Amino acid sequence: MGRGRKSRRHQNQVDKDTKSKNSKPVIFPTAIYVRLFVENLGIAGNTKTIENQKDVCREFVKNRPDLQLVKIYEDNGWSGTVMQRPAFDELMEDVKNGVIKAIVVRDLSRFAGNYIDSGEYLASVFPELGVRFISIKEGLDTLNVKSSESFIVPLHSIINDFYSKDISRKVETAVAIRMKNGTKRWAVAPYGYKKVENSAKIVPGPVRADIVRQIFQWKLEGVTTRQIVRTLNEINAPKSDVSYCQEKPWNTYLVSTILKNSTYIGTLILGKEHTAIYKGIYRERTTPDEWHIFQNNHEPIISTEIFDEVQKIMNKEAEKFHESLKRTEKYRAKLINLFKGKIFCADCGYPMYYNRYCKNDKTQNWAGRYVCSSYQSQRTGNKCSTHFFSQRILEEKVLAVIQTHIKIGLDYEKLIASFKGSEKDKEKRHNFDMAIRRATQKLALAQRKRARLYEDYVAEILDAEEYLFAKKTYDEEVEKWNKELDTLVAENNAYKYVSSKR
Repeated sequence: MGRGRKSRRHQNQVDKDTKSKNSKPVIFPTAIYVRLFVENLGIAGNTKTIENQKDVCREFVKNRPDLQLVKIYEDNGWSGTVMQRPAFDELMEDVKNGVIKAIVVRDLSRFAGNYIDSGEYLASVFPELGVRFISIKEGLDTLNVKSSESFIVPLHSIINDFYSKDISRKVETAVAIRMKNGTKRWAVAPYGYKKVENSAKIVPGPVRADIVRQIFQWKLEGVTTRQIVRTLNEINAPKSDVSYCQEKPWNTYLVSTILKNSTYIGTLILGKEHTAIYKGIYRERTTPDEWHIFQNNHEPIISTEIFDEVQKIMNKEAEKFHESLKRTEKYRAKLINLFKGKIFCADCGYPMYYNRYCKNDKTQNWAGRYVCSSYQSQRTGNKCSTHFFSQRILEEKVLAVIQTHIKIGLDYEKLIASFKGSEKDKEKRHNFDMAIRRATQKLALAQRKRARLYEDYVAEILDAEEYLFAKKTYDEEVEKWNKELDTLVAENNAYKYVSSKR
């Protein structure tokens, strides 16, 4: 109890100091986070929901002099039951980099619909990162939260979790009914079509429909998919209207998807994938007997005869490919990718694609190599140069490095044994002590400098911009000496441990 009373008196004193006329409030670089329920997309009356969130949050921040708006992070069309969302991930990255020190949301349900996730962030993640969290609707501000209010947050979160799952269940039921009736609206029209406003219908587009017809015609004439891709990129054929496709080149995946899509003969197939967030199912493939098929649903771009002929060609190509895989399976099985997910291109940063290839068909001499994936697939839009390196050479180099480190470790132990208790041993221990003492002093000095910054800021010697710039510099210095100290202590402990074994 005594500690509790002392803590409250201390907090009261801090509040008085903060409010005194000679002090200046700390300015928090602030983010507004808004999210639209994925279930609300396209529903009449909800088109301004996300703008309303922004307006409420902007007005709140504008009336708080200690909050300085830096950026608005917007996840439009993402469910609250999952935390992996593009804008939220970007926000957390900026928080970790020190760009954002306060987060404002309209209400807790916009932040997270799952009470476990919201509780973890509010109780552990944000305090650890030194982030102030404000939820306007609930009146929650973690800078001023009282212990008596602590049970309110999990209660709201549990309600939001139940609400999110209940909404998800109702929406999934409604979507299933629309699929069964063939009235489900297109989120994105297939390439070559455009959506009809306020309708579930699609109609052929004037230019892209001709591109689709040309792709099918090329395939009928025996042109390979790779050649089709190359030609489309050379003539700069228009891509999808979807923004994230605009900068990316044509690739074999896109062309193959078009050639296999029965939408182009006027047939609509719904239900190929199943989602039920309230059950924890986010994307699950279904079997053909679960599909809803509607023939003559819309105007076709390709005739059924041409489509069927192309499917025969595609099937023959697939059979030929699988046969070749079977013939070479025993040879390829001997090649194991030991560095899966660990090799990246030094030029573009994309993962290196592992490729097994035959050096000699007669002797079936197979080898492995790593090829830059952005060059290999041509799907990223940042096509890299054509370069690769041998798996054998990589393994040899890695093995050499491992052997070198093992040798260093063995030699180190022998070295320790040779001069244990000698003058060299004493000198080594003295050097460790001096280095640790120096790092400790440097760390303490950097921490004192950082602490004095705030005093200069309060005394108006530094303005907000100067304060934040200098603070970042000292934060980096503190981090540097923290790491240096940790490394020295670890090396010293390792040296003492090895010495004690001799």
